Amino acid sequence: MRFFERVIVDKEFNGMGIGDEAERVSTLAAEYPIILLGNHGLLVVSDSIAQAFDDMYYFERAAETYIKALNTGKPLSAVSEDVARTTRDQWEAHCDFAANHFNALKEILNTEEPDYAT
Repeated sequence: MRFFERVIVDKEFNGMGIGDEAERVSTLAAEYPIILLGNHGLLVVSDSIAQAFDDMYYFERAAETYIKALNTGKPLSAVSEDVARTTRDQWEAHCDFAANHFNALKEILNTEEPDYAT
């Protein structure tokens, strides 16, 4: 629910991200910070590297969980759009963990691979 109404699937790929294509995608990004580029990949836009990383990491985890749930072959139970929207809004208002998540990963990298920056 964290990503409810924050994701769009873009099926209009028109070549490299220059000129008109860059303008088109940037217009999408103004409304949807997570863009699944059809036949191309994932684009996450944020005000900070930490938030973009956190969104990408947890979006990938959510997608993985969703695929696993689909693979059970059992019917899935979805919450209402109102509950999803409320939960998303609560997440955005009260769950500012991105910087801590990113800094913790940098600390691990600094410890395990201190030469990465050279």
